[in-house]
Amino acid sequence: MMKGQMSISIQNSLQLMIYAIKGNHVCKEQRKSFNLCRLTPLGKYVEAEFCKDNAVALVDCFLKVQYIAFTQLCRQRNGKFNQ
Repeated sequence: MMKGQMSISIQNSLQLMIYAIKGNHVCKEQRKSFNLCRLTPLGKYVEAEFCKDNAVALVDCFLKVQYIAFTQLCRQRNGKFNQ
């Protein structure tokens, strides 16, 4: 692996970690709802699809956080290029 590829990989990893931290904070209620659903016997052992709506809500929230963070990053970078 070339040095440039390594730094991109590290940058991507750091960016994903930032999204995860922001998502964990912003999506607290969705995460709590999903975790509570999975703790029930029906959600944990009998039928995992019982928690599908909670899982979709959690993933949607994380994707929105990622989209907003990515959009802000693009705006910041475009602002630097335009100066």
